[in-house]
Amino acid sequence: MTQQGPRKSNTEIAALHWWRIMSDDQLAADHFDGFAQWMDQDPAHKEAFDQISSHHHKSNKNTQTSQTSERASRQTTSRFGWTKVGFGGGAAVAAVALVFLTIATFMPSSPAWQDMTLPDGSVAQFAPGSTFEVAYSDNQRTVHLTNGSVIIDAAKDRVHPLRVVTDLGIVSVVGTRFAVSVMETSMETSVQEGVVRVDADISGAKYVLKPGDRLWTGNADGQIRREALPPQHALELREGWQTFWHASVSDVLDALSRHSGQQFIVLPTDHTNALVSGRFQLTAADQTLSALKMVSGLHVRRVTDVVSVIY
Repeated sequence: MTQQGPRKSNTEIAALHWWRIMSDDQLAADHFDGFAQWMDQDPAHKEAFDQISSHHHKSNKNTQTSQTSERASRQTTSRFGWTKVGFGGGAAVAAVALVFLTIATFMPSSPAWQDMTLPDGSVAQFAPGSTFEVAYSDNQRTVHLTNGSVIIDAAKDRVHPLRVVTDLGIVSVVGTRFAVSVMETSMETSVQEGVVRVDADISGAKYVLKPGDRLWTGNADGQIRREALPPQHALELREGWQTFWHASVSDVLDALSRHSGQQFIVLPTDHTNALVSGRFQLTAADQTLSALKMVSGLHVRRVTDVVSVIY
């Protein structure tokens, strides 16, 4: 006799039905009003829909984790749970590549900073939802930052520079206070104290930054930008502010989701593929979405208090 699992409730069946519809861009556009009404009818509807979304989110995250498990030789590994899930395609991608998918969903973890004292006494502050690994040994001090931002007050060690390694470049310091943000299309480095070297992987160029310097490398259009600002503003990310330069709307929504706790369902349109520049308050979702509407022309439809559809 074959054992069957517990029967799903009508709400769970309906939530799965709507999840499948919202995973198809054509169906989602045609049935958005009905979906919004269903979500507003009962708090249990939103809870069931969120559980299904979270299940797929965790499944994607577990797949990514298994692919990196062979890095077990690192002494210290830390991961915090935000992952960007592309519904329908099963891969994490930026909005600029959404032509290959149906819907991208930004699902935030708790919007809280993670403060960590590293083995050498350096202090690292990881922005909400950042994905990273810390690797320390007798001859290396390395933070692998996959996504998000980190502010580091580095302990001095002239023999073993502390390195922040990303897919877009490497930031090296002896002892200083600086910040690094990595996104799908760019990496930003800003310095408050000391001197930092940035090796840009894409161009192969090397840059030396001093207090008050901010550098963007690996942008979507291939350009490099450097600016000077008061050193006291170099680490304004901790107050929720981040300046984007020629960043994709996807990158801004990524950061906004992680810092504000809002969830965004992004439908592929010309507006969501746009590049934007500006200084945004990432803890204030409505304020930032209003600014994005002005600079990129995108549309926002609120589904619940924490879920919006972007198109």
